[in-house]
Amino acid sequence: MVFFIVVYQVKAVPVIDLKINQEFKINETVILEYSIISDIEENIEYIADVVCSDAPHSQLELKTANVKPNIPLVEKFVYLTVNDNIEPQTCNATIMILEPYSIIESMSIKIITNPSFEFEIKQCKDSLCNFEAEVFEFNKEVYLDYFSNVNEISAHAKIIYPDKTSNQITLPSSIKSSQIGTYTLDITASKQGYKTVRKTEQFAVIEKETPIKDASLCNGNNICDNKETRQNCPQDCQTERQISTTEKSQSEKGIFNNEFLFISGGIFLLIVLLSVVMYLKNKK
Repeated sequence: MVFFIVVYQVKAVPVIDLKINQEFKINETVILEYSIISDIEENIEYIADVVCSDAPHSQLELKTANVKPNIPLVEKFVYLTVNDNIEPQTCNATIMILEPYSIIESMSIKIITNPSFEFEIKQCKDSLCNFEAEVFEFNKEVYLDYFSNVNEISAHAKIIYPDKTSNQITLPSSIKSSQIGTYTLDITASKQGYKTVRKTEQFAVIEKETPIKDASLCNGNNICDNKETRQNCPQDCQTERQISTTEKSQSEKGIFNNEFLFISGGIFLLIVLLSVVMYLKNKK
């Protein structure tokens, strides 16, 4: 009886072990500790990384290492220190072996911070804020309000007047535009459990708003012509009588031009006819 012994060569695959906290809060540093162990000696290439969708990305570095049999390769990867500018989110801590195998080991971690909220200041000419503006007339009311996607916000503003004096107000509010010049608003909006929002806005106060005239329509020649009207060019179109007189003048001018063209054409045809007659007589 003959026995066949089949020997299978088993290729050792490195084992990756990750050690990292499940949560990180403000001022805590995200550190990934890891170890790689193999049954045989081999050279490996790998990448260590922590990926967060809404946080700075680290620069990827391809690492190489010689792993000894049953002796763990122990290293660590330092990502970042959490600050208040980072949004709350879930991240992935990963070790990825590229050579001589393709192995990935990953763990999820959480960044615990206060979320942001939307906040936009509104500068208006009316109390309902239907007409927002950046320029207001002197001695008129300026209404200050805001928009946000969360309720019960505490919003305050420091108003710096053109003469550099200042005043504190709570939004929404309104002020009298008692000085001509530029007003500055330093705004702080906050709510428990959210990031504090800080913004600076400006608006101007002028003596009186001047209607903008279209120079291409109003030529200032004291004649109401082309597309000028009393609305877009009052200096040229002061009265209906002036408009009528102008239109009459333009109509008479058009009639004269038509008569001139008719007479000129007749004279030209007469000259051509006489030239033909003279040519025929000379030919005979």
